Amino acid sequence: MRIHKSLYDVIFQRIPYTTSVKFRKDGDFFLGVGASKGDILSLNALAGKIYLFCDGDKTVGCIYNELKNQYNETDENDIAYDLCRCISDLDRKGMIAFVT
Repeated sequence: MRIHKSLYDVIFQRIPYTTSVKFRKDGDFFLGVGASKGDILSLNALAGKIYLFCDGDKTVGCIYNELKNQYNETDENDIAYDLCRCISDLDRKGMIAFVT
């Protein structure tokens, strides 16, 4: 099944990078402190992996392709939705920003 690209074109072209946050792995989870709000965040393994992909070089589309290859049994639409939701949450919490 192909995802409807027009829904994700704008988001998939963006390049996220991590902001200055304190971040560490704690068992299966990742703990971080958001830069802008100071919130303590607990990220599950997938959200932590997405956060680590936000290196300022990869587009969201590249991150999607990485996840699609790693989770090839998962529906592409589910991967795209979860990725965009996670990217939005990380942005809202001040853990990532986007190259302009």
